[in-house]
Amino acid sequence: MENIKPKIPTRELATYIAVGILTVLTDMTVYYVLLNYFNHNFAKSLSFFSGTIVAFTLNKFYTFKQRRFFFSELCKFYALYFSTFLINVTINHISLLLTKNVFFSFLTATAISTTLNFLGQKFWVFNSENQQ
Repeated sequence: MENIKPKIPTRELATYIAVGILTVLTDMTVYYVLLNYFNHNFAKSLSFFSGTIVAFTLNKFYTFKQRRFFFSELCKFYALYFSTFLINVTINHISLLLTKNVFFSFLTATAISTTLNFLGQKFWVFNSENQQ
């Protein structure tokens, strides 16, 4: 049997990283602003949602170059992001309990959810072979 490895184009990965940086900056900025008004969990929830708007738009059109709109891709995107949202907030919460370090907790939660989001978008959400 052949060992088949999924190929991730360098341009696609570089674009995803650039979009990810913008997404994280959006998430982090909103998070730190909202910490002045809300508890950590609610602030993180709103900031993560803000980042999803940036991520969907830029990844759809620039990273994965999907021009046509499919309702199924929007549903898949939000199913993926809802799952990683729960993971992100949970990891942020647990990390805060363990370390009391807001920045470390933010980065840990973000790194894990970002990895899961890339894989989900690449092979499930914006995979043109799966569009209907």
